[in-house]
Amino acid sequence: VMPRRRVRSPLHMPVMPRRRVAEATISKDHEHHGSSNGTKNPRKMAAMTEVAAVSPHKSSSKRLDLQTIDDAFGKHSDLYEDVLQVAISANQEEIQLAYFDRRSELFTILAKIDAKPPSDVTLAQRFRAEKKMDAVVLAVRILGDPSLRASYDRIRPQRLQQTESLPP
Repeated sequence: VMPRRRVRSPLHMPVMPRRRVAEATISKDHEHHGSSNGTKNPRKMAAMTEVAAVSPHKSSSKRLDLQTIDDAFGKHSDLYEDVLQVAISANQEEIQLAYFDRRSELFTILAKIDAKPPSDVTLAQRFRAEKKMDAVVLAVRILGDPSLRASYDRIRPQRLQQTESLPP
């Protein structure tokens, strides 16, 4: 008869010490600003510069690039009515719900396309659906950030006037 092995429960596992929030904050500050001896890691600095360049809070002073939305939904499409199909007065929760609805619709379309044998037609349909998905994500990012939303709200009347002046 073999002796029974004692099985240890996860409660008996050694607990790793946790870092304190202050220590984590200090170490992140050192990583961001370089070490205390003045040397800086070029990779980390390049990554931080890249993140700062694409940060929605930093880009609010730049002009909004709505080319992705124009490509997917037509020239001068409205983020509220055409892309997310929400009211102009929609709050963050309503925007998120609209995002989930549009995303669900597009995933359903993509699933139907993937169920068909691949052809030039299905590849073109898939490409259009993916463009719309990118546009929906961009719309949520713009309308989800208060400063970007304010920027969009300022240029929105001009975009709508341009839409009305286009021939059908």
